[in-house]
Amino acid sequence: MIATSQRNVRGGALVLLLGVGACQAETDLTESPSGAAVQSADETAPVWPEGAVMQITQAGETHLALRWTPASDDSGRVRYRVSANGLPPLEVDGTSTLLTGLTSGTAVAIDVRAVDGAGNESGGPMVIASTAAACVALRVGRR
Repeated sequence: MIATSQRNVRGGALVLLLGVGACQAETDLTESPSGAAVQSADETAPVWPEGAVMQITQAGETHLALRWTPASDDSGRVRYRVSANGLPPLEVDGTSTLLTGLTSGTAVAIDVRAVDGAGNESGGPMVIASTAAACVALRVGRR
């Protein structure tokens, strides 16, 4: 028996997925009215729990360490996309990361989005934090 499914991807392209026999055990298959097995499409975005937060666990001159409440998804697989001040987003598997290469003493707007295996996405917590200002040691004395 051949399993088929269709999935829209970025740019409007349509991808047709085919699988035979043993592959069916690894996918979520349902039977269509014609009797053919088809993979059901995941259209549900991950869900954030009420009160989800993001915390700054460490702030340095050029870095910020972050941790956030995990989201859940019916597929069981959630990745995170972390964005900060227009920098390219980071793709993260866990619920913490380290942002590096930041400017000393600068405010940084950070948000995290949950993404499931099908590409469904939902916005989560955000925070505005500041990197630590560089310290300058001055010696005061008499001439």
